[in-house]
Order: sequence, then structure tokens, then C-alpha cells
Amino acid sequence: MTALFVIACGTGDSGGASGFRPEASTVPPTFVRIAVTPAPTETPTPTPLPTATLAPATINRDTPVFPEAFDPDFVEVRPDDEAIFAGWTDYLSNTELNHDAADGAVHFCSNGVVMSDAGLHPVIQNWKVHRSAAISSTDWGIVGIEVELMSGRFEGRVRNMLTLVRRAGRVVVTNTPWPSEAVITRSSQCLSLLD
Repeated sequence: MTALFVIACGTGDSGGASGFRPEASTVPPTFVRIAVTPAPTETPTPTPLPTATLAPATINRDTPVFPEAFDPDFVEVRPDDEAIFAGWTDYLSNTELNHDAADGAVHFCSNGVVMSDAGLHPVIQNWKVHRSAAISSTDWGIVGIEVELMSGRFEGRVRNMLTLVRRAGRVVVTNTPWPSEAVITRSSQCLSLLD
């Protein structure tokens, strides 16, 4: 048994005692390559689409005037919410708002930009008019101004900054301990961004 083991474990350099060599085998291919000639395709030359010539945006530099169409004192039929919010947004765009409880003026510029008297506001941006909890079908001259917090502990959150009420020809800020009239004028800072 020992002799068989030695013969089987030889190095194979001499061919071994039996002269046994394994026959070479061929492995059939697993895939066949097919030559494909792509059909020529015609790529149409793109025709440029006509672009509309946009009229330059009109920048209102006059004193802001509240639109009567959204004043509950003058209009009996309540507009839908989207029209109310759009009317307030147009009215407040590029304005400076002051009131007695504020630390300073807030400038509501186009495209949601908020500025202070010192420049771009460091904490709040992306203002928009939204539904106030107090708005109703009979008392619809109430909206909120929502802003996004850009820094601080609550960064990324949205909060109601102001609640504005239109009454007796005035806009009043009501979400303060002492409600007061909002003084709304055209903002030179906002207008300088548009020039």
C-alpha cells in the first residue's frame, strides 16, 4: 500500500511508472459572437423653437395702495382664497413695513427676499402670504405672513411672522401684545435689488 501511494504522488516530470497522462479536452464556447452592422440613422437637425419676447417687468415705485377688490369694507362678495393671497402679495411686494411693536422695519422684497435696514435679513427669508387661522367667510380681510427661519435653533422651520388685518381703511398688525397700525411704504432697498 505504501508503494502505491508513492507512485500516485509522484511529481509527474518523468511520466510516472504507468505513463498515464490526461488527455487535453476542449470546452465548447458559452456564447457565439455575431457581427452586427448598425443601420444608418438620420439625425434630424434640431430646429430652434421660437422664444417669446418677455416684456420687462413693471416695477411699481409708487406709494403702495391697498386694492379695493380685496378690502372687505368695499366688497361684499368674498374672493376665493388664492385671489386674496395674490392681492396681498402684490400689495406687500417691495414694501417696508413698520409697526409699534417691531424692533425695526422689515422689507418684503420680490421673490420672497426679506431685508432689514442693515441689508439682507440674517434670520428670516422666503416670505409669503398664507391663510390666517382667523380668516373666515364673513371676516376675510385677515392674512398671515409666513417666513422661513434660516439660522438659529429652529433653522429650516416655517413660522407665522405677522397677522395682518384690513379694517376701516388701515392694515393692523394683530399678533402682538399691543396691536398697532402697520405703516407700509415703498422700500428703496428692495427697489435697489431690481435695478
